[in-house]
Amino acid sequence: MRGYHTDMESPLTITIDAAGRLVIPAAVRRELAIVGGTELAVEVEGGVIHLRPTGSAALARRGRRIVVRSALTGPVPDHRDVRDERDVGTAGG
Repeated sequence: MRGYHTDMESPLTITIDAAGRLVIPAAVRRELAIVGGTELAVEVEGGVIHLRPTGSAALARRGRRIVVRSALTGPVPDHRDVRDERDVGTAGG
């Protein structure tokens, strides 16, 4: 398990606010590709809380469009393949 430390090599600690929220440090979010809206599974084992990204995609609004925000789990598809697959699914209306 990877540990995160402050400059003095003590473990990084975070504080839960009065509403029960916590902030996951930016370095951890970057490493795990966690963005706003990412779902986390919560597991408790032996008094330890484990948080794990579920892999679910989050929807976000960009202007008038809704886009999917998610960590990639495989190769990026070529946009032409995605378009062709979409067009096959809509053909014949």
